[in-house]
Amino acid sequence: MMSIDQPGAWQWRGLGGGHATMVSVEFDRQLDRISLWLEEWTHQQRCDILEGLLVRSGYSQLQFLWTVLQPALHRDFMYSSKKEFPLLSFPPVSTYKSREIKIKLIQHRQDDYFRENSAHFRYLDEVKGASREPKMTNFDTLEMMNREKPTEFEKSSHAGLGLLPTIGKNKRPDKTSHSQGNIPMGLRTAEPLRDSWEFIKSAPATLSESDRFIEMPVRRHIQNERSPRDRLRAEIRQMLGDGKPQNPRTEHYDFKATSAPPLEQNWNTTTPMLALKEKKKFRLSRKDDGNKKEKKKILKKQDVVVPSDLPQEAWDLFHWYADLWDDVQRNEFLHKVVLKLDPRQHYFISSYLAVKQYRDFISLLPEPLALKILSYLSPAELLVASSVCRTWQRLANHNELWKSKCDEVTLEIPVSSNPLWKKVFRDNLFLKNNWSSGNCRVIEVKGHSQRVLSLTFEGRRLATGSADKSIKIWDLRNGHLIQTLRGHAKGVWCLSFFTKNLLVSGSYDGTLKVWNLKQGTTVRTMFGHEGPIYCMVRKDNIVVTGSQDRTAKVWDISRCLLLKSLAGHSAPIFAVDMDEEGKLAITGSADRSVKIWDLQAGKCKKTIWVSPTTSIMSVSYSQGFIACSYGEVICLYKLEGASLIKTFEEHQKRIECLELRITDPVKLEGVMVSAGKDGEVKYWDISHHKSCHSFKHGEKEVTCIHFDNLRIASASADQRIKIWDFNV
Repeated sequence: MMSIDQPGAWQWRGLGGGHATMVSVEFDRQLDRISLWLEEWTHQQRCDILEGLLVRSGYSQLQFLWTVLQPALHRDFMYSSKKEFPLLSFPPVSTYKSREIKIKLIQHRQDDYFRENSAHFRYLDEVKGASREPKMTNFDTLEMMNREKPTEFEKSSHAGLGLLPTIGKNKRPDKTSHSQGNIPMGLRTAEPLRDSWEFIKSAPATLSESDRFIEMPVRRHIQNERSPRDRLRAEIRQMLGDGKPQNPRTEHYDFKATSAPPLEQNWNTTTPMLALKEKKKFRLSRKDDGNKKEKKKILKKQDVVVPSDLPQEAWDLFHWYADLWDDVQRNEFLHKVVLKLDPRQHYFISSYLAVKQYRDFISLLPEPLALKILSYLSPAELLVASSVCRTWQRLANHNELWKSKCDEVTLEIPVSSNPLWKKVFRDNLFLKNNWSSGNCRVIEVKGHSQRVLSLTFEGRRLATGSADKSIKIWDLRNGHLIQTLRGHAKGVWCLSFFTKNLLVSGSYDGTLKVWNLKQGTTVRTMFGHEGPIYCMVRKDNIVVTGSQDRTAKVWDISRCLLLKSLAGHSAPIFAVDMDEEGKLAITGSADRSVKIWDLQAGKCKKTIWVSPTTSIMSVSYSQGFIACSYGEVICLYKLEGASLIKTFEEHQKRIECLELRITDPVKLEGVMVSAGKDGEVKYWDISHHKSCHSFKHGEKEVTCIHFDNLRIASASADQRIKIWDFNV
């Protein structure tokens, strides 16, 4: 590979050496001026100016620099740079991508090689602080001059590796001139050492930028860097010979006694080793990630992040770069200037771009604004965001954020008084998925001595009525029996919870009873029907019952008062339901008809002749739609116009009971549960003609069902009660 110092390797000219124009000539002149300015600017000035250029750069320039300077994250570059500039730290910058790669390597057990500790930069000031070169003391001067001049082979190796060139005034030290920095060679004998020390005593406290930059040979996999320094310290101690302690970690050098200039006071220390320790405070590495606040205080205290005043030429460069040059000229300029910079500036640019590219803007914003931004993410995206870091996890799990997500969906699970909305959303989502997939927990209980005729549940309690004349209260969570109520003379055919502690039951004995669950006794017994009560429905205080006597009666259960009697069917009423407002009643009878009643007027508004041959066994109303069954057929009607929408035929024997719940009447979306003598409980999506799930209850007929958003409960003639709980 051609060395940068060789003629013809590259030229500091604009626009790729194209034909000269007025614009290109002026651009070349500007580049020539910048080339001279670069020779005069110090490292810190270059970093500040580069920062100003990066702020004024567009996407194409940033992408160009990011691509070109990728080697600045690699191991050999770091070691070579440390060898040339030992006072600066060159750790690789930790980014999301590098951490992701490391995790994958560890998971695949491929991370068994040495890895350079990386620096986690969160703020741009940390990048600038890490790239600042600390002021050098006289002892650092000796350290820097303890360098061996590279051989011709090493120089050719340096060029062959294609590393970045030295610039301008950074010349090689002369073998014979102390003024050119030939101290390392002189320190090898006692006589030249005295001459070197005379030079050090007369040298300034700090070296100039150009004298500090000494080209060093490239050595892959750096060996122990402390050995030549320790050798230099030993030679100095031999030269001083003043009886001081010989431990290099505790030794104090009295430079005043040897007429040497004092140590730089900015470091506020009296020993070279303590000075080195103070400088290490500014090295941001992976080991210091847990102490970022203290590092920030140290940086602020030492004024490391305060930029220096820029020279006037820098503002001219900013004006040309931002106002006069187009993208082609900017890229051309960056292409040239990268070759003029040394590894310190290359490391600064790559670190600056890495932090800008992976900057955590969410953590830097005020919390209300960060939450506003995160609110535009979907729930799945919020879960991904919560895995980025602890700050993102805290913001992505914010209760108000998930409350807004819950407001966007229909909640089907009960919500507590002080809910964790993320848990509510998660449980609601799991519940919907369980209903779709049929995933549920089955609880089976048995306690009645005869067939179970009715059931209902509310909250955590399940009530069942049986032909054995008893009512039993069960715990829905585990199926344990809570209490047994006795008082009816015949079987209990219908049940409904009125309040938390009051239960209403209708029996084959023709009575309606109200039970106090706390005391386990009957509160009221109401008479009105002349035959057995087969069905009952309640909305608020209004209860409608259907009977063998071919009438439906309306009750005010809060006053235990009979309000109206609805007569019109010519056969027993087996099913009854009400609308959501409690103004309409729907009854199904053995006369093969379904009637819609106006409860306030007590009159029949409409009659639908559903079955051609047999009795209507069940009726269910929801948001303007009526589902009713006869034989093995389920019919879905629209109340307005009494028009038949569709039929469902999948049961093998007569359907005994069903329940309908419409979720969207406009799109005709909803669900339905049905059961019959075939012993199966079917769950339907009414937008499809086939059932979604079919649950086998047993060999005997299913006599009653009830379901809500969380579970389905059913009972059969074999005295068994099953609960399919989908909230798992």
